[in-house]
Amino acid sequence: MLHIQALNSDSDAVQEALSQAGDRISVMMRIYEQLTYGDSVEEVRLASVLNRVVNDLVDSGSAAMLDPVIDVSELVVPVRLSVALAVMVNELVVNVSKYGTQAGELTDRTKIKIQIDSASDGKSLVLQVSDNGPGFPPDVLSGERQGFGLMIVSALAEQHGGTLHIENRGGGHVTVTVKRGR
Repeated sequence: MLHIQALNSDSDAVQEALSQAGDRISVMMRIYEQLTYGDSVEEVRLASVLNRVVNDLVDSGSAAMLDPVIDVSELVVPVRLSVALAVMVNELVVNVSKYGTQAGELTDRTKIKIQIDSASDGKSLVLQVSDNGPGFPPDVLSGERQGFGLMIVSALAEQHGGTLHIENRGGGHVTVTVKRGR
């Protein structure tokens, strides 16, 4: 419905905002479907949820120019945490597709690596998303500016007792740490 509204608008900004809102709702719907038809209503295998989110983004065209590598060990997490991590991954992948490509140069696919593993304390999970694009601009790295996607990721990390850290390492690199059992 939002995508139809976007098509009917004369404003590029309105079209973009409605399209992004529709994409976020679609992600939530896919997560809900996967959780509804899963084996448990309390816990979920994180790898299957995140693989579906990323593959759906690539298939839908939202991240068509990305070449994703997903490295998620066989973690089983509470449903609430899986939803938060799926939304974070969605936002970070969309950010890479928007900002992680070389300006105007879409001949090669941008590499993106998504990795989640247990932290050494066993009580936290560490999500890392990195790409080979141009990296974060200085005003984003310094905290002077934060886009809507990073605001969502930061808020979800805080809700789960965690933190967000961004840096440039041969491209953009994001590390999110969250508590496992909140």
